[in-house]
Amino acid sequence: MNKDKLHDIYKKLLQEDKLRNTPERIEVLDAAIDYKRHFTADELYLSMKNKKSNVSRATVYNTLDLLEKFRVLRTRHFHDNKRTYEVIVEDDFHEHIVCLDCARIEEFSTKDIKEFALKICEEKNFEYIEHSFYIFAKCKDSSKCKRKSK
Repeated sequence: MNKDKLHDIYKKLLQEDKLRNTPERIEVLDAAIDYKRHFTADELYLSMKNKKSNVSRATVYNTLDLLEKFRVLRTRHFHDNKRTYEVIVEDDFHEHIVCLDCARIEEFSTKDIKEFALKICEEKNFEYIEHSFYIFAKCKDSSKCKRKSK
């Protein structure tokens, strides 16, 4: 989904919720879209500050909550239990493998997991909405693992 389409959707959702469409909210949306990997609210805020943004930390947190509510962002909780975000791309179902030592995240796609989730929902009489699947592991090649210092 392109940035203009996301802007239009976001503006419409704000209007439906009787919330103001502010330049700061759009700036947070753009920063989230432009972030090329998973991010925490603080990482996004610091990235924006490094680019000379005047958006407050509170606005970043509040806007991320709205973006999640409006299903523009998806929240992920990896092994460190930090609230991590990623932009939802239409029909982009992917899974995650996370190194427990260095927190490196690799994404991968396979239709088998979604098919399994659909099958389980059918068997248990649920309507499928979405799924999350994580593999927690350790990098095999220790020379490429960016272990956190202890």
